[in-house]
Amino acid sequence: MCIDTLSDLNLVYLLAPNIIYINQSKLEFKASLVTNSKENKFKTSIKQQFNLQANFELLSLSLNWRHHLAIILFIDSTNITMINTIHLLIGIITTILTIVNGLPITDYPFDQVPVPFLHISSKIPNLTRGLPIKPIHSHNDYWRQQPLFTALALGITSVEADVWSFQHVLGDPKIYVGHHMISLNGLRTLQTLYLEPIYKMLDERNSKMSLDLDVDERTIKIKDEEVNYQNWTGLFDIDPTQTLNLLIDFKTEGEPTYDAVYAALTPLRAKGWLTTFDQETQTLIPGPVTIIGTGKTPLQRVLDEVKRDIFFDAPLDSLTDESKNDENKVYTKEVSPLASCALAKIIEGHVDFHGLDEDQYETVKSHIEEAHRRGLKTRVWDTPTFPVERETAVWRQLVSMNTDYLNADNLELGVRYV
Repeated sequence: MCIDTLSDLNLVYLLAPNIIYINQSKLEFKASLVTNSKENKFKTSIKQQFNLQANFELLSLSLNWRHHLAIILFIDSTNITMINTIHLLIGIITTILTIVNGLPITDYPFDQVPVPFLHISSKIPNLTRGLPIKPIHSHNDYWRQQPLFTALALGITSVEADVWSFQHVLGDPKIYVGHHMISLNGLRTLQTLYLEPIYKMLDERNSKMSLDLDVDERTIKIKDEEVNYQNWTGLFDIDPTQTLNLLIDFKTEGEPTYDAVYAALTPLRAKGWLTTFDQETQTLIPGPVTIIGTGKTPLQRVLDEVKRDIFFDAPLDSLTDESKNDENKVYTKEVSPLASCALAKIIEGHVDFHGLDEDQYETVKSHIEEAHRRGLKTRVWDTPTFPVERETAVWRQLVSMNTDYLNADNLELGVRYV
C-alpha cells in the first residue's frame, strides 16, 4: 500500500496489516505493525526520515482485540480542524472491522472494547475556542468514543466516570473506569481517560500565563479600571474562570476507593487546580476542576478533610424529607456543590409523551427549589430517553425549573436546549 502524505501532515491514515509505505519528497519509509512499545521509536524515525520541523502527535490504536490490524494517525498538534473527521473515520472503520470479524456489534458496548484509544496530546489549543458554556452533565461520559474530549468540544462543563479500585485487595494501583466489572480493562483508567489529559491541558494553558503578579493578588488595573484576576486558567476558552465538574462514581468499597482516588489527584492538587474548601479559614477556593464523589463515596471522609477537594453529591430526593432534617443539615455548598437523584426517586407514575404532568412537575420543582435554598446546584438523571419527543419535553420542563445541569446521554441533542 502506498499513500501520499498531506503537505502539512494534517491527517494521514494507514491500514497496516504488515508493511506501510509513506511517500513524501521521493522518500520512502517502511514500517511493520506498530505496538505501544515501539511508538516513540517509530515517531522519532518518521520525523527524521521526513525532516519534519513542526510538532506532531502519533495517535496509534489497534482496531481489533487480537492486534492483527492497526491504524496510525498523524495530526499536526497545532491544528485540530480535522479532529471531527478523525473521530468519524475511526467510528466507521471500527464498525466495518467488527462486521468483517463476524462479531455482533451489540456484544461490544464502548466500555468493553479497548479501542479506539487515542494517546491525545495536551496540544489542542482550539478545542473550546469560541464555544458557549453549556450547563450539561455528560452522563456515563466514558462510554463515548472520546471520553472527556467529546464533552469539552461541545462546551459541556460536567462529566462522569464510574471507578473501580482493587489496590486494597490486589495491590493494583490502577483505578479502572467502566459501568460493570466485566467491562474493565487496563487501557481505560481514571488516570488515562481523565486525570492525565486534564493535567496536560491545564499545564499547557497555564504555562502561557506571563502576568508578573503575586499569587495572592486578586485584581489588576487596566486603564484605571480594576479587573478580577485569578492565578489559574481553566479549560474553557470563552470563560477561563469556569470549572469542570468531574463526578467520580465509586463502584467499589468506599474507604479504600477514596484513598486511591485521593492519591491519584495529587498532581492536580499540587498545582492548585482543584476546587478546595479550607475548614480552618472557612474559605472556598475555586479551581479549574471540581471533584464530586457519588455512588459509594464515604460522606464522613469528605466531612473530615481539613482541606476538602473531594466533595459529595447530595441526595436531591431527600432534601425535602422532614424526617431527615438532621441528616440533611450536612449538605451545604461547602460539602455538596451538587445535589442529584434519579427522576423516579422524586415522582410517581408514568411520564407520558408530553412530559411531566402538573403534579409531577410541581414535585420536581419543589426539590430543585429546596436545593437552591441551601446553595446547592441540581441535576436530575435517568430521565426518559425514548421517544426523543418525550426526552426533550422533560428537558424543557427541567430547564424551566432552573435546574443547573441538564443530564444528557445524547450530548449533541442536549446542547440545543440550554
